[in-house]
Amino acid sequence: MKPLISIIIPVYNVAPFIKSCLHSVLNQTYKNIEIIIINDKTTDESISIIKDVLQKEAPSVPIKIIEHAENKGLSSARNTGIKNSRGEYLYFLDSDDEISTDCIETLSNRARISCADIVIGDYIVQGSSDFFPPLELGTSIIKGNSKIIQAYMQEKFYVMAWNKLVRKEFIVKNNLYFKNNLIHEDCLWSFQCACKAEIIDIIKQTTYIYKIQKKSITSTLTFEKDFQMYKIILTEITNYANGLHLLNNKDVFSFIEEEKLRLLRKCIYAEHTDYIPTLYTLIRLLPHAKHYKILYWELFNVRKLIRDAHYFFSPRLAESYYKSVPEMQNKYSPKKRKAIGFYKHIIKLLICDIRNK
Repeated sequence: MKPLISIIIPVYNVAPFIKSCLHSVLNQTYKNIEIIIINDKTTDESISIIKDVLQKEAPSVPIKIIEHAENKGLSSARNTGIKNSRGEYLYFLDSDDEISTDCIETLSNRARISCADIVIGDYIVQGSSDFFPPLELGTSIIKGNSKIIQAYMQEKFYVMAWNKLVRKEFIVKNNLYFKNNLIHEDCLWSFQCACKAEIIDIIKQTTYIYKIQKKSITSTLTFEKDFQMYKIILTEITNYANGLHLLNNKDVFSFIEEEKLRLLRKCIYAEHTDYIPTLYTLIRLLPHAKHYKILYWELFNVRKLIRDAHYFFSPRLAESYYKSVPEMQNKYSPKKRKAIGFYKHIIKLLICDIRNK
């Protein structure tokens, strides 16, 4: 028997897009679905449009509309959907996007074969020419948590929660609910899922249409709000990895350090260097891999050694050095002569640091 799939659609001020989104679900070739719509206190005509479509088309699949008494955000809306779902698998769909007519059938067929915790399809982007993280893996099954961690930390599959068919038992058993009041919540949730999953099934077929809206929540964020959200995510993923004893995993450590570097680059490129001391205070307080591990992994990887050399300095020098990491990475390429120049530079800094202690 085909498993019941719960399609969870949070709704908040998406009146221009919700009809096409809903039609893409109602037209699925896979019929053993339930649709869970969470009205996150929308202030536009979104719910009226949904009810009008349902009245005219009288779909045969069960549909729930759950009302939030106040606007709680995407994370809370998805969590409401999870708690009110009956499906063996859950599928998260953003209400301004669409799915292909064979999306659920394609993903669920793979799920029945592999018994995967998560089945991931490919996607296309409409409305933007910006870079979005690709699905780099071809159709394949990844078995074993260590292999899944490696694939995720090497960014072989994307962080977005949508277009992933996820086994409900996997979410509930591992308490993989979305963190409330957090923007960019997918970054944390997907990291946690990768740290817990045992089987992930990849299918290199487009099943999702990601539509970029000019007035989305993330596009209207102030730098300060964005910075604060990423600080929370950085803290959460580091502590989560530490709790699972994964910080001495080379791929996990490098992934987290790259996230720190991305946040530093954001500060520099947005000309908000005044935020760097706050960022670096956080970085020094967060747990990280043992020093001997860092040295073992990176002694001959110049780019990464430049990134993480601050861990070997005193706090005073470390913060000053950290500000210069992007510039240092541009200056010292992996080419042999430039690499030797960096090693000489780092030895001089270490000697000066020891003398000044």
